[in-house]
Amino acid sequence: MAFYSRKEKQTKVVESTAIDTTIGVETSMEGNINSNGIIKVEGRYTGNILAKTDVIIGETGFVKGDIKASNTSISGTVEGNIRCSELLEILPTGKLVGDIEVNSIAISEGAIFRGKSTMLREQEEENEIIDETKIDETQTEIEEIEIDNIEENIEEVNS
Repeated sequence: MAFYSRKEKQTKVVESTAIDTTIGVETSMEGNINSNGIIKVEGRYTGNILAKTDVIIGETGFVKGDIKASNTSISGTVEGNIRCSELLEILPTGKLVGDIEVNSIAISEGAIFRGKSTMLREQEEENEIIDETKIDETQTEIEEIEIDNIEENIEEVNS
């Protein structure tokens, strides 16, 4: 997907790239979406969106929930937090109320953004992956200690 921050250009999906999932103008949905493809929202959606590629919120689109994607383009309204490993773009008709964590951001004249922004760097993303691994290892250690304590308590009761 190609994004442009200049006023005279609009966000365009590269011709060879097809949108995988579309929530149409007359559609309202609830739930969570986890996709490897491009997601486009033109209707109303309540829930979290996790996309390995791109999320596009069209002018008539409304999302109430968090979005995590490589790129996100907003022409409609989003109420929720956004994390983009690459670019977040808020176009002139776009409105975002929520906190963002992004590598790059483009906010067009007329767009609305109300929230806190944090700029990510590649190193921070690598650290986050390492931190998640440490959390998993610590959780495993805690579970092993708890099992040992339970076994000791059972032995004491049986004695």
